[in-house]
Amino acid sequence: KNDQNLFKIFENLEDDAIVYGTKGKVKVQDELGWFFFKHPELHHEVIGDYQVVAPNTVQYQFIKSWVDPDTKEKMTWDSSLPEKNKVERIVFSERGKIK
Repeated sequence: KNDQNLFKIFENLEDDAIVYGTKGKVKVQDELGWFFFKHPELHHEVIGDYQVVAPNTVQYQFIKSWVDPDTKEKMTWDSSLPEKNKVERIVFSERGKIK
């Protein structure tokens, strides 16, 4: 399941995409591939509604969950918690791909 989701992301990257501070489609693919590998059974759940913050830009709060590869314990990271207070922001190109 993770590989299928990952390839869907890869298909929607512009060549000069910037994701989590990494620039360039190939580098982003490498970094995301490594992240998925280190976080087995990774799930990314949107909390609430997307917010449009600029033309071609949306943001949202999220919960990430995965299984710790060493302990097999389910782990979660909730961006809506006050101590986290994070959003995921995605910028799209005119072609609708991740920029």
